[in-house]
Amino acid sequence: MKCIKVSPGGRLEGKLSVQGSKNSALPVMAAALLHDGFTIIKNCPRITDVDCMALLLTSAGCRVFWQNNMLVIDAKDAGPVKISEELAGRIRASILLMGAMFGRFGESDMPLPGGCRIGRRPIDMHIKAMQSLGADCRLEDGRISFTSAKPAAADIHFDKKSVGATQNAILAAVRAEGTTVIANAAVEPEVCELCLALCNMGADIKGIGTHIITVTGVSELFDSVYEIRPDRIVLGTYMGAVAACGGDVIIDNCTPHMAHGFLDVMTAIGVDCNVYEETAASGRRIGMHIAMKERPHPVNYIATAPYPGFPTDMQPIVMAVLSTASGESHIAENIFENRLAVAKQLNRMGADIIICDNRLAEIKGVPKLRGASMQAQDLRAAAGLLVAALAAESESVICNAEYILRGYENISRDLALIGAEAVIEHGADYEEEVQKEK
Repeated sequence: MKCIKVSPGGRLEGKLSVQGSKNSALPVMAAALLHDGFTIIKNCPRITDVDCMALLLTSAGCRVFWQNNMLVIDAKDAGPVKISEELAGRIRASILLMGAMFGRFGESDMPLPGGCRIGRRPIDMHIKAMQSLGADCRLEDGRISFTSAKPAAADIHFDKKSVGATQNAILAAVRAEGTTVIANAAVEPEVCELCLALCNMGADIKGIGTHIITVTGVSELFDSVYEIRPDRIVLGTYMGAVAACGGDVIIDNCTPHMAHGFLDVMTAIGVDCNVYEETAASGRRIGMHIAMKERPHPVNYIATAPYPGFPTDMQPIVMAVLSTASGESHIAENIFENRLAVAKQLNRMGADIIICDNRLAEIKGVPKLRGASMQAQDLRAAAGLLVAALAAESESVICNAEYILRGYENISRDLALIGAEAVIEHGADYEEEVQKEK
């Protein structure tokens, strides 16, 4: 088991960059399976979720390797294999191989996906999309299989917005005969990025960024090179760290638009955000200048919602910041019912958070948090605990640091660049760390 030892050091100052987006890279990797040739992905983050997707693609017959700072996928010899239960159980994004395999081979056989345990994440809409495209579905012994002579275009209407189901429908429709219309589609940036990457491969997709996406099937795709955009949640994590600790930090390789949905919350908390521009020999670079001069302000009410609303992935990070605000705040979690569980760990640090009906957090800000041993239960909870630990009065230990490695490329290095110390190392389990405190 790995742990993160966090030694708080006061205000944060310096400059860092934002890595490529995890939630964009994984769907684009799945999309590479649709083409019987090369897909090169630039700015792909080197994280464990990407490693796992690479293993899944390799098990399906792809060649996957790093070349300099690019991920290369050769799917020429890929085939419709049974996806490993052990590998698929590690990441939620394994579900996207359903649409990609069905779209290319007319069949897929895979186990139920894994990922963070943040609440019910049903796949009924994914199944509905495949069936609409002509698949015969069989669900047995924890596995889902689809067969069809060939995917056929259809009209698909989702009862509610789902990022994963929208992406699976797009993947399955790209090489189907005819035109598929996907209504009530999710509009998250990661859906748009998948569409742009597919269009770069030769797909015909209209309505990108709207709730009605039209996919006209093509007979083949082409070799391509695509650069993944920076990760908006990583940006939000570093903004949250500055908000919690105070400081003056330049975050390179990002724009305020990337923070859409949570920039207004950060501003309400008291964060000063401005565009930063730099001209060098390599060209013009744009980033954000993030400054925090005082204790976080309370925010009366924040509610998670699908894009362009406040993202659920930012909720644990903002909760950590508001735990030391100068008043009472409230956060409603409307996406995943278990995502407020991070409050229990924050309370170990002296936070005063009450959870009502598993959906609403009442956060009474305290002047300071104390260091503690905590247990991360999912990726974004781990990030929230890390933000809180950076602002605490003494050292903290966060167990289950493997969660952080799923989404953050080198968070120890990045934080060191702005004066923070968070070291990932092999450590004792959570119960042993708690005993050390006594």
